[in-house]
Amino acid sequence: MKRKRLFIASLCAVLLAVSIMVATRRPKRQVLYRVTYLPSLGGKFSLPCSINDKGQIAGLSEVSRGNHHLFLWDREKGMQDLGPVVTNHLYINNINNAGQIAATMQDPNGHERAFIWDPNHGRCILPTLGG
Repeated sequence: MKRKRLFIASLCAVLLAVSIMVATRRPKRQVLYRVTYLPSLGGKFSLPCSINDKGQIAGLSEVSRGNHHLFLWDREKGMQDLGPVVTNHLYINNINNAGQIAATMQDPNGHERAFIWDPNHGRCILPTLGG
């Protein structure tokens, strides 16, 4: 009888030790995303349009009623004002991993124009293909 109790107590101790080891060796959950609230550039809203692999976000933000600017946001520099949009008509197509933003806008004559914004050179309106 004494041997049986000793065996049960030893078995319980081994099971307790194994369960503690399993519980402490479980891998931590990997954080897959983080929520960040983007500020505006002084107006009522910011509209994020695209994000690259570095977490940089390109979009449109209201500066004042009816006036909108392009923005680039990243964790290091925060919200960067990339200049005005000629009208409220802007479609951000994409931001690549070099931080270049390709988009379309209306020029002062009301024509749709494609442009690229580059961190080193700013905004460059692209030529048309004859249209």
